Amino acid sequence: MFTILDIGNSKTHCIVANINFDSSEILSSIIHKTVGFSNGYVVDMNLFKESMYDIIFKAEQESKSVINEVIIILNGPYISEDQISAKIILKDTPIKQEDLSKILEKSRLSSKDSIIIHSDVMQYQIDDGISINNPVGMIGQELKIRIRNIKSKFTPVQNISICFNDINVAVKDILFGNYILGYSYKTYSENGNFTAIDIGSHLTKISIFENGIMQKHLTLPYGGDFITNEISHSTKIPKSQAERIKIMYGSAINIGAYSDDDNILTTSLENDSIQVSKSRINNIISSQINQMIELIRNEIVPQGDCLILSGGTALLPHITDKFQENIDINVILPNFKQTNKDFSRNRLSKTRFANLNAQNAMIIGAINFLQLKSGMSGVKNNYDNKKNSFIKKILLWVNKRK
Repeated sequence: MFTILDIGNSKTHCIVANINFDSSEILSSIIHKTVGFSNGYVVDMNLFKESMYDIIFKAEQESKSVINEVIIILNGPYISEDQISAKIILKDTPIKQEDLSKILEKSRLSSKDSIIIHSDVMQYQIDDGISINNPVGMIGQELKIRIRNIKSKFTPVQNISICFNDINVAVKDILFGNYILGYSYKTYSENGNFTAIDIGSHLTKISIFENGIMQKHLTLPYGGDFITNEISHSTKIPKSQAERIKIMYGSAINIGAYSDDDNILTTSLENDSIQVSKSRINNIISSQINQMIELIRNEIVPQGDCLILSGGTALLPHITDKFQENIDINVILPNFKQTNKDFSRNRLSKTRFANLNAQNAMIIGAINFLQLKSGMSGVKNNYDNKKNSFIKKILLWVNKRK
């Protein structure tokens, strides 16, 4: 049984699931407000602990189980990557899986201030020949390997873990949100070549995948809250009401503006009332989405077979049309209730989701990632690696603290 937490600035999505290689059973799905947390950092330990305690408590009630450890999905400016090269002298003996495992273990040695959270082999090469997909069983004089490590600064993750430890829950592992997005979308691109854009409340996460492996990623300081703030500022409506109106009536394209359907929305402000038309709200939203697309285009050119949108803001009606107008690539909004039927090995056999839509992308990616790992012999997670034990580091620090 796994408990997965996708911790965002405004809300946290918690899933409790039984996960194995063939299928997964969702026992609990909780979405709860996040407090004391901003852009991947704990900013108020007491508030953050309280919100995480509430989430865990509700998840335990719904799943009818005791939660002792969690896997956390994170994005933050302290997560980075580097690439290293290594080689093995073969002496004309066949390459074994054990040989590859040894060199991967060496590459994952973490520094004092950071931990490795994901590793990918980017290239195998024998005796300066062409790139090889799988060298096991081949012979040669020398095997060269290029490895990409995604790493996190230790201190921000340490503070998150301390908060969980204080509510008697251990952090079992860390997953990088941009990285696991790729595990949500493999049925949408035959070759695994696509761009994923996840639009959250404060941040927009972008990842380019090639052959199912993340090649490039970045995080932009822009999200759905900026749209809400602009609606509030332009119409003088309180932010809480602006968010409600955006969700209920908002659209990325102002279809039907100034028509019979262009109703006047009335909202109360103390003793006064404010009237706003749908067309005005949607003009504001459309303008903000245009700014977001321009910011994305300035930073990165979407590549691959398609561009896949996810995150809460991606649920705005006609947002795919707006992206399609401005970006010359097929734009898709995923519906996991349909697509997970097509996963030959990574499928959800039972679910308690009301709707597996784009808002669940990070969680679905984590489930598929863990399913794949559960079926791969010889693959170790971070917490199984004695030389890079995340849990061991945290426990040592907690013991010193006591």
